Amino acid sequence: MKDKLFSEYEWSDRFKFTVYNIGKLALLIHVVLILFFYMVKVPEMVGYNIISTLFFVLLMYLIRKEYNVRLIFLIASVEVVLHACLATYYIGIESNFIFLIFVLPSVFLLNPYWKTWQSYAYFLSIGVVYTLNSFYFRESPSKYQLDEQVIFYTGMVLVMIVGFMIFLVVFYYSKLVYVNDKSIREANKILYAKNEEKRLIIKEIHHRIKNNLQVVISLLRLQASKIDDKNVVEMFKSSQKRIFSMALLHESLLKEYTLELINAQEYFMRLVENLIDSYSVNKKIDVELDIENVELGMQTLTPLGLIVNEVITNSLKYAFANTNDAQITISLHKKNKQQYLLQISDNGSGIDTEKESKGLGTKLISIFVKQLNGTTEVFSDNGTHYKIVFEEIEHT
Repeated sequence: MKDKLFSEYEWSDRFKFTVYNIGKLALLIHVVLILFFYMVKVPEMVGYNIISTLFFVLLMYLIRKEYNVRLIFLIASVEVVLHACLATYYIGIESNFIFLIFVLPSVFLLNPYWKTWQSYAYFLSIGVVYTLNSFYFRESPSKYQLDEQVIFYTGMVLVMIVGFMIFLVVFYYSKLVYVNDKSIREANKILYAKNEEKRLIIKEIHHRIKNNLQVVISLLRLQASKIDDKNVVEMFKSSQKRIFSMALLHESLLKEYTLELINAQEYFMRLVENLIDSYSVNKKIDVELDIENVELGMQTLTPLGLIVNEVITNSLKYAFANTNDAQITISLHKKNKQQYLLQISDNGSGIDTEKESKGLGTKLISIFVKQLNGTTEVFSDNGTHYKIVFEEIEHT
Protein backbone atom coordinates (compact mmCIF):
# COMPACT_ATOMS: atom_id res chain seq x y z
CA MET A 1 0.00 0.00 0.00
CA LYS A 2 1.50 3.32 -0.96
CA ASP A 3 0.87 6.84 0.23
CA LYS A 4 -0.43 9.31 -2.27
CA LEU A 5 0.34 13.00 -2.39
CA PHE A 6 -2.30 15.00 -0.61
CA SER A 7 -3.03 18.43 0.76
CA GLU A 8 -3.64 19.17 4.41
CA TYR A 9 -7.37 18.45 4.06
CA GLU A 10 -7.10 15.06 2.36
CA TRP A 11 -6.41 11.53 3.49
CA SER A 12 -3.27 9.46 3.11
CA ASP A 13 -3.87 5.76 2.53
CA ARG A 14 -2.12 4.71 5.74
CA PHE A 15 -4.00 7.23 7.86
CA LYS A 16 -7.33 6.29 6.26
CA PHE A 17 -6.74 2.55 6.66
CA THR A 18 -5.74 2.85 10.31
CA VAL A 19 -8.56 5.22 11.30
CA TYR A 20 -11.11 3.09 9.46
CA ASN A 21 -10.08 -0.01 11.42
CA ILE A 22 -10.14 1.94 14.68
CA GLY A 23 -13.65 3.03 13.67
CA LYS A 24 -14.71 -0.62 13.34
CA LEU A 25 -13.45 -1.29 16.85
CA ALA A 26 -15.30 1.81 18.12
CA LEU A 27 -18.53 0.48 16.58
CA LEU A 28 -18.06 -2.83 18.35
CA ILE A 29 -17.36 -1.09 21.68
CA HIS A 30 -20.52 1.02 21.31
CA VAL A 31 -22.63 -2.09 20.69
CA VAL A 32 -21.13 -3.66 23.83
CA LEU A 33 -21.82 -0.46 25.79
CA ILE A 34 -25.46 -0.54 24.70
CA LEU A 35 -25.75 -3.99 26.28
CA PHE A 36 -23.73 -2.91 29.35
CA PHE A 37 -25.86 0.14 30.13
CA TYR A 38 -29.01 -1.85 29.45
CA MET A 39 -27.91 -4.45 32.00
CA VAL A 40 -26.99 -1.85 34.67
CA LYS A 41 -30.25 -0.01 33.92
CA VAL A 42 -28.97 3.38 32.75
CA PRO A 43 -31.49 4.14 29.95
CA GLU A 44 -30.05 7.56 29.13
CA MET A 45 -26.71 5.99 28.16
CA VAL A 46 -28.45 3.18 26.26
CA GLY A 47 -30.17 5.80 24.11
CA TYR A 48 -26.98 7.83 23.74
CA ASN A 49 -24.92 4.80 22.65
CA ILE A 50 -27.56 3.84 20.05
CA ILE A 51 -27.33 7.35 18.59
CA SER A 52 -23.53 7.26 18.90
CA THR A 53 -23.39 3.92 17.06
CA LEU A 54 -25.37 5.37 14.17
CA PHE A 55 -23.09 8.40 14.26
CA PHE A 56 -20.00 6.19 13.86
CA VAL A 57 -21.62 4.34 10.96
CA LEU A 58 -22.07 7.72 9.23
CA LEU A 59 -18.52 8.72 10.18
CA MET A 60 -17.04 5.58 8.62
CA TYR A 61 -19.01 6.26 5.45
CA LEU A 62 -17.51 9.75 5.33
CA ILE A 63 -14.03 8.28 5.87
CA ARG A 64 -14.60 5.91 2.95
CA LYS A 65 -15.62 8.89 0.83
CA GLU A 66 -12.53 10.78 2.07
CA TYR A 67 -14.49 13.72 3.36
CA ASN A 68 -12.62 16.61 5.03
CA VAL A 69 -10.20 14.84 7.36
CA ARG A 70 -9.93 17.58 9.97
CA LEU A 71 -13.67 18.14 10.23
CA ILE A 72 -14.28 14.40 10.69
CA PHE A 73 -11.58 14.15 13.31
CA LEU A 74 -12.88 17.19 15.19
CA ILE A 75 -16.45 15.81 15.25
CA ALA A 76 -15.22 12.38 16.36
CA SER A 77 -13.16 14.00 19.13
CA VAL A 78 -16.20 15.91 20.41
CA GLU A 79 -18.24 12.68 20.44
CA VAL A 80 -15.58 10.77 22.41
CA VAL A 81 -15.23 13.58 24.97
CA LEU A 82 -19.03 13.92 25.30
CA HIS A 83 -19.38 10.15 25.68
CA ALA A 84 -16.73 10.05 28.44
CA CYS A 85 -18.28 13.00 30.30
CA LEU A 86 -21.85 11.67 30.14
CA ALA A 87 -20.83 8.19 31.26
CA THR A 88 -18.87 9.70 34.15
CA TYR A 89 -21.86 11.86 35.08
CA TYR A 90 -24.27 8.91 35.17
CA ILE A 91 -22.18 6.18 36.84
CA GLY A 92 -19.26 8.00 38.50
CA ILE A 93 -15.58 8.80 37.95
CA GLU A 94 -14.49 5.41 39.31
CA SER A 95 -15.78 3.81 36.10
CA ASN A 96 -12.76 5.32 34.25
CA PHE A 97 -14.84 6.31 31.19
CA ILE A 98 -12.86 9.56 31.14
CA PHE A 99 -9.80 7.57 30.02
CA LEU A 100 -11.42 7.09 26.60
CA ILE A 101 -10.24 10.56 25.63
CA PHE A 102 -6.60 9.38 25.72
CA VAL A 103 -7.19 7.28 22.61
CA LEU A 104 -7.50 10.52 20.62
CA PRO A 105 -3.87 11.77 20.82
CA SER A 106 -2.52 8.47 19.47
CA VAL A 107 -4.81 8.72 16.41
CA PHE A 108 -4.08 12.43 16.06
CA LEU A 109 -0.34 11.77 15.72
CA LEU A 110 -0.83 9.47 12.72
CA ASN A 111 -1.29 12.36 10.34
CA PRO A 112 1.86 14.53 10.03
CA TYR A 113 0.01 17.34 8.28
CA TRP A 114 -1.29 19.08 11.39
CA LYS A 115 0.30 22.43 12.09
CA THR A 116 2.39 22.74 15.27
CA TRP A 117 -0.02 25.14 16.95
CA GLN A 118 -2.92 22.80 16.15
CA SER A 119 -1.11 19.89 17.80
CA TYR A 120 -0.35 21.92 20.95
CA ALA A 121 -3.92 23.25 21.10
CA TYR A 122 -5.37 19.77 20.69
CA PHE A 123 -3.22 18.14 23.38
CA LEU A 124 -3.84 21.07 25.72
CA SER A 125 -7.61 20.73 25.26
CA ILE A 126 -7.42 16.99 26.08
CA GLY A 127 -5.49 17.79 29.26
CA VAL A 128 -7.96 20.52 30.25
CA VAL A 129 -10.96 18.23 29.67
CA TYR A 130 -9.45 15.47 31.78
CA THR A 131 -8.48 17.88 34.60
CA LEU A 132 -11.90 19.59 34.73
CA ASN A 133 -13.73 16.28 34.72
CA SER A 134 -11.52 14.90 37.48
CA PHE A 135 -12.15 17.93 39.72
CA TYR A 136 -15.86 18.23 38.98
CA PHE A 137 -16.96 14.59 39.18
CA ARG A 138 -14.71 13.68 42.10
CA GLU A 139 -16.82 15.91 44.35
CA SER A 140 -20.18 15.30 42.67
CA PRO A 141 -22.17 12.10 43.27
CA SER A 142 -23.13 10.10 40.18
CA LYS A 143 -26.77 9.99 39.08
CA TYR A 144 -26.89 6.19 39.30
CA GLN A 145 -25.32 4.36 42.23
CA LEU A 146 -24.03 1.07 40.84
CA ASP A 147 -22.56 -1.83 42.76
CA GLU A 148 -18.94 -1.11 43.73
CA GLN A 149 -17.76 -4.40 42.26
CA VAL A 150 -19.44 -3.61 38.92
CA ILE A 151 -17.85 -0.17 38.91
CA PHE A 152 -14.44 -1.64 39.74
CA TYR A 153 -14.52 -4.21 36.94
CA THR A 154 -15.96 -1.67 34.54
CA GLY A 155 -13.03 0.65 35.28
CA MET A 156 -10.53 -2.20 34.82
CA VAL A 157 -12.07 -3.25 31.51
CA LEU A 158 -12.15 0.33 30.21
CA VAL A 159 -8.47 0.89 31.07
CA MET A 160 -7.63 -2.31 29.18
CA ILE A 161 -9.80 -1.24 26.24
CA VAL A 162 -8.09 2.15 26.06
CA GLY A 163 -4.67 0.51 26.27
CA PHE A 164 -5.65 -2.01 23.61
CA MET A 165 -6.94 0.70 21.26
CA ILE A 166 -3.74 2.74 21.63
CA PHE A 167 -1.73 -0.42 20.99
CA LEU A 168 -3.88 -1.17 17.96
CA VAL A 169 -3.32 2.31 16.54
CA VAL A 170 0.45 1.99 16.94
CA PHE A 171 0.47 -1.63 15.72
CA TYR A 172 -1.58 -0.98 12.60
CA TYR A 173 0.35 2.11 11.69
CA SER A 174 3.76 0.55 12.36
CA LYS A 175 2.80 -2.47 10.28
CA LEU A 176 1.65 -0.30 7.41
CA VAL A 177 4.80 1.80 7.61
CA TYR A 178 6.93 -1.36 7.53
CA VAL A 179 5.02 -2.82 4.57
CA ASN A 180 5.10 0.51 2.77
CA ASP A 181 8.82 1.05 3.43
CA LYS A 182 9.61 -2.50 2.36
CA SER A 183 7.73 -2.05 -0.91
CA ILE A 184 9.48 1.30 -1.43
CA ARG A 185 12.89 -0.31 -0.84
CA GLU A 186 12.10 -3.09 -3.32
CA ALA A 187 10.82 -0.57 -5.87
CA ASN A 188 13.95 1.55 -5.34
CA LYS A 189 16.16 -1.47 -6.03
CA ILE A 190 14.37 -2.09 -9.30
CA LEU A 191 14.52 1.60 -10.25
CA TYR A 192 18.20 1.78 -9.30
CA ALA A 193 19.00 -1.23 -11.49
CA LYS A 194 17.07 0.27 -14.40
CA ASN A 195 18.72 3.65 -13.84
CA GLU A 196 22.19 2.09 -13.87
CA GLU A 197 21.32 0.27 -17.08
CA LYS A 198 20.17 3.53 -18.69
CA ARG A 199 23.28 5.31 -17.44
CA LEU A 200 25.48 2.74 -19.15
CA ILE A 201 23.48 3.08 -22.38
CA ILE A 202 23.69 6.90 -22.26
CA LYS A 203 27.41 6.74 -21.51
CA GLU A 204 27.90 4.47 -24.49
CA ILE A 205 25.96 6.93 -26.67
CA HIS A 206 28.11 9.86 -25.50
CA HIS A 207 31.24 7.78 -26.04
CA ARG A 208 30.21 6.98 -29.61
CA ILE A 209 29.25 10.58 -30.35
CA LYS A 210 32.62 11.75 -29.03
CA ASN A 211 34.42 9.15 -31.18
CA ASN A 212 32.38 10.10 -34.25
CA LEU A 213 33.21 13.78 -33.75
CA GLN A 214 36.88 12.87 -33.40
CA VAL A 215 36.62 10.98 -36.69
CA VAL A 216 35.09 14.08 -38.31
CA ILE A 217 37.97 16.20 -36.96
CA SER A 218 40.48 13.71 -38.38
CA LEU A 219 38.74 13.72 -41.78
CA LEU A 220 38.82 17.52 -41.87
CA ARG A 221 42.50 17.46 -40.95
CA LEU A 222 43.17 14.93 -43.71
CA GLN A 223 41.25 17.00 -46.24
CA ALA A 224 43.06 20.16 -45.20
CA SER A 225 46.44 18.47 -45.73
CA LYS A 226 45.62 18.08 -49.42
CA ILE A 227 44.74 21.74 -49.93
CA ASP A 228 47.29 24.45 -50.71
CA ASP A 229 45.04 27.48 -50.23
CA LYS A 230 45.87 28.87 -46.77
CA ASN A 231 42.46 30.51 -46.37
CA VAL A 232 40.66 27.24 -47.04
CA VAL A 233 43.02 25.39 -44.68
CA GLU A 234 42.25 27.98 -42.02
CA MET A 235 38.53 27.41 -42.51
CA PHE A 236 39.04 23.67 -42.03
CA LYS A 237 41.06 24.34 -38.92
CA SER A 238 38.38 26.61 -37.47
CA SER A 239 35.75 23.95 -38.12
CA GLN A 240 37.91 21.38 -36.34
CA LYS A 241 38.06 23.61 -33.25
CA ARG A 242 34.31 24.10 -33.20
CA ILE A 243 33.71 20.38 -33.44
CA PHE A 244 36.31 19.75 -30.76
CA SER A 245 34.48 22.06 -28.33
CA MET A 246 31.39 19.87 -28.76
CA ALA A 247 33.34 16.60 -28.54
CA LEU A 248 34.86 17.86 -25.30
CA LEU A 249 31.37 18.20 -23.81
CA HIS A 250 30.55 14.55 -24.54
CA GLU A 251 33.90 13.51 -23.09
CA SER A 252 33.18 15.55 -19.95
CA LEU A 253 29.76 13.93 -19.56
CA LEU A 254 31.41 10.50 -19.54
CA LYS A 255 33.19 11.51 -16.34
CA GLU A 256 30.07 12.84 -14.60
CA TYR A 257 27.83 10.48 -12.64
CA THR A 258 24.62 12.37 -13.38
CA LEU A 259 25.24 12.50 -17.14
CA GLU A 260 23.32 15.76 -17.16
CA LEU A 261 25.56 18.51 -15.78
CA ILE A 262 29.15 19.45 -16.51
CA ASN A 263 31.52 21.47 -14.34
CA ALA A 264 31.98 24.74 -16.26
CA GLN A 265 35.36 25.47 -14.64
CA GLU A 266 36.95 22.20 -15.80
CA TYR A 267 35.36 22.39 -19.24
CA PHE A 268 36.63 25.90 -20.06
CA MET A 269 40.07 25.12 -18.68
CA ARG A 270 40.49 22.16 -21.05
CA LEU A 271 38.95 24.04 -23.98
CA VAL A 272 41.29 27.03 -23.66
CA GLU A 273 44.35 24.83 -23.11
CA ASN A 274 43.58 22.91 -26.30
CA LEU A 275 43.09 26.10 -28.31
CA ILE A 276 46.42 27.54 -27.17
CA ASP A 277 48.27 24.27 -27.85
CA SER A 278 46.72 23.78 -31.28
CA TYR A 279 47.48 27.27 -32.57
CA SER A 280 51.10 27.04 -31.43
CA VAL A 281 51.51 30.78 -30.91
CA ASN A 282 55.26 31.52 -30.70
CA LYS A 283 54.98 33.29 -27.41
CA LYS A 284 53.80 32.59 -23.91
CA ILE A 285 50.12 33.21 -23.35
CA ASP A 286 49.13 34.02 -19.79
CA VAL A 287 45.59 32.74 -19.24
CA GLU A 288 43.60 33.84 -16.20
CA LEU A 289 40.41 31.92 -15.50
CA ASP A 290 37.88 33.20 -12.99
CA ILE A 291 35.12 30.66 -13.49
CA GLU A 292 32.49 30.17 -10.81
CA ASN A 293 32.27 26.55 -9.69
CA VAL A 294 28.89 25.87 -11.30
CA GLU A 295 27.49 22.93 -13.25
CA LEU A 296 25.64 23.57 -16.48
CA GLY A 297 23.81 21.33 -18.93
CA MET A 298 24.81 20.61 -22.52
CA GLN A 299 22.03 22.87 -23.82
CA THR A 300 23.84 25.80 -22.21
CA LEU A 301 27.48 24.74 -22.55
CA THR A 302 27.32 23.82 -26.26
CA PRO A 303 26.64 27.39 -27.52
CA LEU A 304 28.70 28.83 -24.66
CA GLY A 305 31.72 26.69 -25.59
CA LEU A 306 31.40 27.72 -29.24
CA ILE A 307 31.30 31.40 -28.18
CA VAL A 308 34.48 31.01 -26.13
CA ASN A 309 36.05 29.07 -29.01
CA GLU A 310 35.38 31.90 -31.50
CA VAL A 311 36.55 34.71 -29.20
CA ILE A 312 39.75 32.97 -28.02
CA THR A 313 40.57 31.85 -31.55
CA ASN A 314 40.35 35.46 -32.78
CA SER A 315 42.62 36.59 -29.94
CA LEU A 316 45.22 33.90 -30.66
CA LYS A 317 45.20 34.62 -34.39
CA TYR A 318 45.15 38.41 -34.46
CA ALA A 319 45.57 40.10 -31.08
CA PHE A 320 49.19 39.49 -30.08
CA ALA A 321 51.19 40.31 -33.18
CA ASN A 322 52.67 43.42 -31.54
CA THR A 323 53.04 42.32 -27.91
CA ASN A 324 55.17 39.80 -26.06
CA ASP A 325 53.19 40.09 -22.84
CA ALA A 326 50.07 38.24 -24.06
CA GLN A 327 47.22 37.81 -21.62
CA ILE A 328 43.70 36.34 -21.92
CA THR A 329 41.14 36.61 -19.13
CA ILE A 330 37.90 34.65 -18.88
CA SER A 331 35.40 35.09 -16.08
CA LEU A 332 32.00 33.47 -15.56
CA HIS A 333 29.75 34.36 -12.64
CA LYS A 334 26.10 34.12 -11.76
CA LYS A 335 24.54 37.55 -12.07
CA ASN A 336 21.15 36.71 -10.54
CA LYS A 337 18.80 33.76 -10.21
CA GLN A 338 18.39 33.36 -13.97
CA GLN A 339 21.32 35.12 -15.62
CA TYR A 340 25.09 34.62 -15.90
CA LEU A 341 27.80 37.07 -16.90
CA LEU A 342 30.60 35.86 -19.19
CA GLN A 343 33.53 38.23 -19.79
CA ILE A 344 36.41 37.48 -22.17
CA SER A 345 39.21 39.95 -22.71
CA ASP A 346 42.78 40.18 -24.02
CA ASN A 347 45.48 42.85 -23.88
CA GLY A 348 46.15 42.73 -27.60
CA SER A 349 45.88 45.24 -30.40
CA GLY A 350 42.12 45.70 -30.09
CA ILE A 351 39.32 45.06 -32.54
CA ASP A 352 37.94 46.84 -35.55
CA THR A 353 34.22 46.49 -34.74
CA GLU A 354 33.07 47.47 -38.27
CA LYS A 355 35.32 44.94 -39.96
CA GLU A 356 34.67 42.19 -37.42
CA SER A 357 30.88 42.58 -37.63
CA LYS A 358 31.02 41.20 -41.18
CA GLY A 359 33.11 38.15 -40.26
CA LEU A 360 31.80 34.58 -39.86
CA GLY A 361 33.06 34.33 -36.25
CA THR A 362 31.12 37.41 -35.16
CA LYS A 363 27.97 36.14 -36.84
CA LEU A 364 28.34 32.78 -35.12
CA ILE A 365 28.81 34.46 -31.74
CA SER A 366 25.64 36.48 -32.32
CA ILE A 367 23.69 33.31 -33.21
CA PHE A 368 24.95 31.41 -30.14
CA VAL A 369 24.21 34.34 -27.81
CA LYS A 370 20.64 34.46 -29.11
CA GLN A 371 20.28 30.75 -28.36
CA LEU A 372 21.07 31.61 -24.74
CA ASN A 373 18.61 34.54 -24.68
CA GLY A 374 21.60 36.79 -24.10
CA THR A 375 23.11 40.12 -25.05
CA THR A 376 26.63 41.02 -26.18
CA GLU A 377 28.79 44.09 -25.63
CA VAL A 378 32.13 44.39 -27.45
CA PHE A 379 34.59 47.25 -26.93
CA SER A 380 38.25 47.92 -27.50
CA ASP A 381 40.22 49.42 -24.60
CA ASN A 382 43.82 48.24 -24.30
CA GLY A 383 42.67 45.07 -25.98
CA THR A 384 39.39 43.44 -26.89
CA HIS A 385 36.66 42.92 -24.33
CA TYR A 386 33.50 40.83 -24.63
CA LYS A 387 30.72 41.14 -22.07
CA ILE A 388 27.98 38.57 -22.56
CA VAL A 389 24.91 38.25 -20.34
CA PHE A 390 23.01 34.99 -20.93
CA GLU A 391 20.42 32.69 -19.39
CA GLU A 392 20.94 29.05 -18.46
CA ILE A 393 18.90 26.78 -20.73
CA GLU A 394 17.00 24.24 -18.65
CA HIS A 395 18.49 20.80 -19.29
CA THR A 396 16.12 18.00 -20.25
